[in-house]
Amino acid sequence: MLDHFRAENLFRVLQIVVCKAERIQVPVSVCITDASGLSLAFLRMEGAKPISVELAPKKAYTAAMFKMATKDLGGIAQPEDAFFQMGMRLGGKIVTFGGGVPLLYDNNLIGAIGVSGGSADQDHEIAQAATDVFLKL
Repeated sequence: MLDHFRAENLFRVLQIVVCKAERIQVPVSVCITDASGLSLAFLRMEGAKPISVELAPKKAYTAAMFKMATKDLGGIAQPEDAFFQMGMRLGGKIVTFGGGVPLLYDNNLIGAIGVSGGSADQDHEIAQAATDVFLKL
């Protein structure tokens, strides 16, 4: 599993993100984390929105912590839900819209990818494409 995090693999995943983002004409920031949500690699494309620098790592962190895509968290992050209260207590580190995808290898969490710069759907699409490539390395 740890072979996935060799520098050349991380660089390859960043290249996939850039290629996909350029194809749909959306400059983004991307963050790859380990299973604990700690950043291993980060890239901001020229022209990416400044806020994407903060959101990409939060999306990756959230996907790692909850072992699920951030786009799937919105439905359980309502004010009456326990998840909502937990998110509020973590100092704004939790994101509940698309762009964060966990990296699952044999159903074990090994990390996550967070993408920010486009719409939530575009960010998720790019993150999922990168995840698919990463897990084949």
